[in-house]
Order: sequence, then structure tokens, then C-alpha cells
Amino acid sequence: MRITAARLLTYTTTTVTTGVTPATGWTVTLQKLTTTGGKKTGIIRLNRSGADLGAAEGFPTTSGNISPDLVVATVTTDWRPPEDLYISCSTGINHGTLRVQADGSCQLLTWQVDTTISNNHNLRWTWTF
Repeated sequence: MRITAARLLTYTTTTVTTGVTPATGWTVTLQKLTTTGGKKTGIIRLNRSGADLGAAEGFPTTSGNISPDLVVATVTTDWRPPEDLYISCSTGINHGTLRVQADGSCQLLTWQVDTTISNNHNLRWTWTF
């Protein structure tokens, strides 16, 4: 394989710090999308600025499923994977799973039983595609 200027440019790293829109009751505190050689890594941290989320909002009391799935953010085209991704997320106190959809919707799917996401807690997740 021959090294050329064009081939070296393929692996230039770019970083985007916009493109995340929080759902009501959330505030974006970190949004970073890094692209290197066609591989993208997204990092998002949302602060819960609304009321605590618990059983009344569909959070689980007997199983881990959140019903209905809870939209926490939407991401623009650059951030979207080609197909839905299911990933872990955490506040540092509790944890669950989240789906980043190909249409840009980011939804909480599961959460620890009998726990909440309290006001001022940070929800964070990272994914690579």
C-alpha cells in the first residue's frame, strides 16, 4: 500500500460539538462526536433539569422495562447510526439501556428496578459506529 496525501487525509480526526436536542426536562451538558477514518464515536451527557423520574413516569417497579420507552434526546444526521443501536447508560448511581435509533431518537428502554433519575442527575452514554 502506497502512502499518499489523500490516504493520509482519510484518517484526519474531526470533532463536532453540536447536534443534540434534549427532550423536555433535560439539558445537554456534553455533546461530542468524533470521526476518524469513517468511524464515529458519540458521547452525550444530559442533566435531568425536570422533576424526578420514577414509577409515575413508567419507570420499573417489578421488572427493568420502561413503558413506554422514554425519549431523552434527538440527534442530527451526523450522529445517527445506520441501524438502531442498543447501549448501556448510567447516572453514576443507577444504570439502564438506551436505544439510539437510525431516525435520531434516543430512548431509555430499561432502568434498575425501584430507582429513579433525580433532578440534577447526569445521564451519560457513548456509542461507536
